[in-house]
Amino acid sequence: MSQWTQSPDVGPPLTSDATEADKRGAVHIVSRPVILVVDDEPGILSALTRLLRRPHYSVLTASSSDAAFGILASTPVDLIVSDMRMPRVNGAEFLAQAKRLYPDTMRILLTGYSEIDSVVRAINEGGVYRYLSKPWDDHDLMATVSQALEHRRLTRETARLTALTEKQNEELRAFNAGLGAVVVARTEEVQRLARHDPLTGLYNRRVLAHRLEDAIAEAGDGGCAHLLLLIDLDRFKPVNDLYGHRAGDLVLYEVAQRLKDAVRRGDTVARIGGDEFAVIVQVDQGFGMEHAIELAGRLLVSIQGPMIFEGKYIEVGASIGIASCVTDGLDAEGLLRAADTAMYRAKREARGSFRFFEQRMDEELRAQRELEVDVKTAVTDGLIRPHYQPLVDIRDNRLYGFEILARWNDLTRGAVSPEVFIPIAEQLGLIPDITASLLRQACRDAALWSHSEVRLSLNISPYQLKDIRLSSQLLGILAEESFPPSRLEIEVTETALVGDIGTAKAVLAALRAAGIKVALDDFGTGYSSLYHLRQLKFDKVKIDKSFVQSMRSNNESDRIVDAMLGLARALGMPAVAEGVEDQSLVDQLQRKGCDFGQGFYFGRAMSADDAAAMLRAQGHLPELAEPLRSGDGCVASQPAG
Repeated sequence: MSQWTQSPDVGPPLTSDATEADKRGAVHIVSRPVILVVDDEPGILSALTRLLRRPHYSVLTASSSDAAFGILASTPVDLIVSDMRMPRVNGAEFLAQAKRLYPDTMRILLTGYSEIDSVVRAINEGGVYRYLSKPWDDHDLMATVSQALEHRRLTRETARLTALTEKQNEELRAFNAGLGAVVVARTEEVQRLARHDPLTGLYNRRVLAHRLEDAIAEAGDGGCAHLLLLIDLDRFKPVNDLYGHRAGDLVLYEVAQRLKDAVRRGDTVARIGGDEFAVIVQVDQGFGMEHAIELAGRLLVSIQGPMIFEGKYIEVGASIGIASCVTDGLDAEGLLRAADTAMYRAKREARGSFRFFEQRMDEELRAQRELEVDVKTAVTDGLIRPHYQPLVDIRDNRLYGFEILARWNDLTRGAVSPEVFIPIAEQLGLIPDITASLLRQACRDAALWSHSEVRLSLNISPYQLKDIRLSSQLLGILAEESFPPSRLEIEVTETALVGDIGTAKAVLAALRAAGIKVALDDFGTGYSSLYHLRQLKFDKVKIDKSFVQSMRSNNESDRIVDAMLGLARALGMPAVAEGVEDQSLVDQLQRKGCDFGQGFYFGRAMSADDAAAMLRAQGHLPELAEPLRSGDGCVASQPAG
């Protein structure tokens, strides 16, 4: 009988590599640990082979030490599992010799001996990783095998790293021979890094400050005048949020190159913060204004050009503040503060524009920043609350739902218009937090209302529609508050569809699949096309109030409303007329076949208590000639209808 065999079920006989084919038929080499089992009892060999083949080990077997050494001489083995009691040479002697000849192998001893001295001798002389008593526990044995193989892997890796370290030390010692020249080069590099931004290669804030001081000194001596342009990117945060910081770094680098290309050779371009850049330009006395206007316009156009990241088009803009040496600042810090103030004004009034510094801006900026702090606090403390404007089915004079609107009543400022705090919240990236808070509170308010079928409608910003996580966030809130998705309708504006139409389509599809209705808001004022209406499968369209309110005085608006209603009917979508303010508009809309209405005529935005009172009082609305108005809780600072 052969002295060593291998189980026919455990792969190739004398190798730790096996071949496997994937679904496409490609063949890959798969490395498998090789285990040599040594025991003079065939039953033991068979049992161990069946056990060890389960994790796809390659298992070799030998019935004697001689057969085992024959295998070891011709085949790389990772682990030896040996019985203690064998003829001629016992397990302790075999493992001790195996350790001397093949020290890289791991060794496990199986023993039925009860004499501790024999076991100790085997451990000491054979370098045994662990011994197990017969009969063994399968789980314990498999765990020990796995640990032994991992120990071997780590030992080999440590040896490899040690050798690599030694090699690197040798290289380092050789490198030190020419260290003088290298030190000089490194010193120059450190000095360069101390003056430059590592990502873009532009000058950093430190160099900019020195250049500004030089420019101020030159202007004070009657020399050339200089201007400081502070540039802050618009829509940069969504790039990081949606595409990751690698995309953000690409945008910053590309903007830096465009700025350098747009200025003259002697001008200074610096990156002074996350998405802030600065340019110092020399201008002729008396022509600084004209030069600044021309340069700022050129920079804005250059920055706005699209960039491509992994097949996606990314577009950012910029707002620019301009300050003059030494009119607007007597030192670098003062000039930077002046330019920052002007930039902030541009960002607040019209993003993608530029502004020159004026002294009165300082006080306005302080007030604006105080307002920003208050907005952040209001969002954090849940002070921005939902109010509700009625949505009415004008076909049967039935109140069927409410649109959720954000309202903020500050203890110091009083009622703050959404036209004031919403743009600030957008700028600070707080809209997702406000949306989540409003929806959660609205679900809780609606749970207390007597009409369980009342629908809620919620506006979603264009920025949110670019976030693929939006659907899971909204549905998570509905689930936590036990609010049926079928009672929620979200509204998106036409401008939200410009950009990443693929993400918008995926988000809206996920919401509709969960039962949420999707309405296209302010229809007719943006960039929608029949393609968008068909592809995104809206459930409803809302006709903008500018068309509704001008129907009686403008024939063109009247025809536009007719066309919108006809298009909605053709696509099987009901239509909502916004801005309904009197009975005559209701009558006109009813004649045109409009389905729903919203506006001050039916009620302004009202508190949850007022909405509950309206629902309790009205199974249906009264005659529209006597419309219901909201109570004291309404806030009329921003028309929502």
